[in-house]
Order: sequence, then structure tokens, then C-alpha cells
Amino acid sequence: MSDIFLGGDLWPFGWEYGDSTFLGLAASRTVASLWHERITIEPEIGFGKRFGDMDEYEAWGAVFFRYNYFPWNDYVYTTVAVSIGLNYASGISQIEKERAGNDRGDRLLHYLAPEITFALPQDRSKELVVRFHHRSGGYGLVSDSDGGAQYLTVGLRFRF
Repeated sequence: MSDIFLGGDLWPFGWEYGDSTFLGLAASRTVASLWHERITIEPEIGFGKRFGDMDEYEAWGAVFFRYNYFPWNDYVYTTVAVSIGLNYASGISQIEKERAGNDRGDRLLHYLAPEITFALPQDRSKELVVRFHHRSGGYGLVSDSDGGAQYLTVGLRFRF
């Protein structure tokens, strides 16, 4: 992740993770808001499947902190969020073992998922979500594994 954000390689087609894709489903709910709903707190649980060079299942639980107040929200309702949580994989792919820095990787890792959403102001119940789905040791907080799987994901969120 640091190579991407700090190294400047933001274009996902340049990332070296083999031929792997990800499909996931998650459920979340707003449980608290601060400063007149400018910041919301949203726990999430999710489940996903990797396909291709990485072929494992993932499950995660996280808490998202979402910023909801932008001056252009009357035109395109926009939010940004970041999470902290845990992610468990059904196995450890060869790619994750190579990225781990410890030659083995770990099934249980830290889950970080910064995201941005876009919605029509008149119907904020349907959002386009762009999320960076990332597993890692969390700088030693969860594991001594340096890195794990990560995907740039695009999806739809339905709020009800």
C-alpha cells in the first residue's frame, strides 16, 4: 500500500499481483454521528471471494469513519471514509506469502479500506463506491506480515 500511495503508482494496472480479481458483499449501518452528521461511524461485516492467481475466501469486520460534508454535495453527494478492522482469509496465496516479508503470510490480518462514494443529491440511497480493499499486518499491530492482498474495487451501495 505504501508503494502505491507514497511511491506514486496510483494506476492499478501497474500493480504486480498476477491475474486476480475479487467479488465481495458487505452490510453496514450507521450507528453514530458527530458534528451535525458531518462524521458518521459505521460498523461493517463482509464476505468475499478471490478468483485467478489468488483463489481464497475472505471475511472481515471493520468500523468505518465517514466524512459526509463537502461544499459540492448539492450537485454530487460525496463522502470519504476509512476503516479499521480485521480480515480473515481461508488460505494464504503464493502472492501473499511473497509480499509478507516473513515467507509465510497470515490468515488473520488488519483490514484497511479507504473509500469514496458518489450519489445523486436527490437520492442518496444509491451510491457508487470506489474502495481500496487492503490486508496487511498493520505495521505489526496484528501480524508480523508486511503485506497481503489488495484490490481496487468498484461497487454499488444501497442504503435503507
